[in-house]
Amino acid sequence: MKKLYLVIIIGSILIVSSFLIFFLKDSKLNKQKSQTKIVTTLFPIYYFTENIVKGKMTVVLILPTGIDPHYFDPSPEILKEIKEADYIFYSNTYLDSWVKKIKNKFPHLKVISVVEGVNFINYQKEYDPHFWHSLIEDKKVVENIFKYVSFIDPSNKEFYQENYLSLVEKIDKLHQKNLQELANLKNRKIITKHNAFSYLARDYNLEIIGYLEKEEGELTLYEIKNLVELIKKHNVKVVFGESYSNNEKVYNFAKNLGLKVFLLHSLEKSYKDFFEAYEENIKIIKEALEK
Repeated sequence: MKKLYLVIIIGSILIVSSFLIFFLKDSKLNKQKSQTKIVTTLFPIYYFTENIVKGKMTVVLILPTGIDPHYFDPSPEILKEIKEADYIFYSNTYLDSWVKKIKNKFPHLKVISVVEGVNFINYQKEYDPHFWHSLIEDKKVVENIFKYVSFIDPSNKEFYQENYLSLVEKIDKLHQKNLQELANLKNRKIITKHNAFSYLARDYNLEIIGYLEKEEGELTLYEIKNLVELIKKHNVKVVFGESYSNNEKVYNFAKNLGLKVFLLHSLEKSYKDFFEAYEENIKIIKEALEK
């Protein structure tokens, strides 16, 4: 009889345990499904948002790895991802102008620009969209993201604030380190593949004297001639291309003039940790220009 009772008790415990495990697992799934979903257009926006919410919300990067945002057109799969989102965080520049085109398709989607207060560089009647190369401007973007997620989910504001302040501290430390690293360069004039690094140049007292590409097309023979003259005049010895992109034009140009090629991270694509890639850029620039 005692054995029978023992079997019944053990069996009951197992049934209850199984029910609890199922219930908790089901509750966890329901919780995940009910999470606020934010889709983001560019890797820096994704990176900052993800590092502020840290699992409290679902954050998705819309731009696929390796895709150039200059030519991005959302596929049906990406449009489905956007349809399931509650918010889209974007930069309100021509790099993600496609957001405005799809906004009417998803009336439930709240479209939020996270670049309020950014001191944009004007470039041919357009804002230069590559703000993330300025850690000074990144602080403003991070602050905007913190304010928006805190408004969306006020119950976790203290959690978001802690993560936000940690990001700001990291940005400030890296910026000060960069200033020291680039303080004593022999030549501060540089040539880049295209106009992606104007903010970095502005913040660290570098001067971009020419690009190998224009937004609206190829350089003319006259523009190439002027660029060659500038290179000789300012004794430029290097040219900067971009990692994970086609640099054939860069290498051909450099070969003809005896220049050395260095590749920088564009930071708009998700290949590395944002800060790690930024530090690498500074090291590469220092190595290229201090000789």
